[in-house]
Amino acid sequence: MPLPKLLVVVRQNIRRNRKNFIFSSFGIFVGIASLIFFIALGQGISTRVVNKMFPEDLLEIVPRRYKLAQTQIQIGARMDDETIADLQKLPGVVRVYPKQRSKFQARLWGGAGTLLGRESRRDLHTEAFFDGIDPKLIRPELARETTKNGSLKDGQACKQNADCATVGTYCSAAKRCEFYWRRFRDW
Repeated sequence: MPLPKLLVVVRQNIRRNRKNFIFSSFGIFVGIASLIFFIALGQGISTRVVNKMFPEDLLEIVPRRYKLAQTQIQIGARMDDETIADLQKLPGVVRVYPKQRSKFQARLWGGAGTLLGRESRRDLHTEAFFDGIDPKLIRPELARETTKNGSLKDGQACKQNADCATVGTYCSAAKRCEFYWRRFRDW
């Protein structure tokens, strides 16, 4: 069918069924708007999660290791205190933290009082391998970050977990607010 005749048929259908045309147009509009919204939402969440896990302003330096006959050999310089101090002196470097990797299992326990909103008398126990940094290196930053909102400080008296408003704290058996990360023990 030639284009002029097709346009005439379309115009006639729109005149005869205006209500159907309006509802169809509205449905198409809502569908496209929903598609755009959910694509944008997915991209935004993806970007936030990726930037949280892999920040663009952080650089991780790990010495190379090669596996040779079931043994690992480190090639090049070691990451000792002197190397870390040299990295700290580079222009544009704000802080340098050595990273520790657990070669054994770590054990964490705690959480008596509430579990998913229910009262509980027993501590939860878990074991895990983990990557991280020595807590001594960031203890001042953790304390500063968690107390800058004026909430309870580590070691203040409490009766239940809800009294410890600081993020990352819980009410210990000694009825004091303590940071969760102090509960890590190496086996």
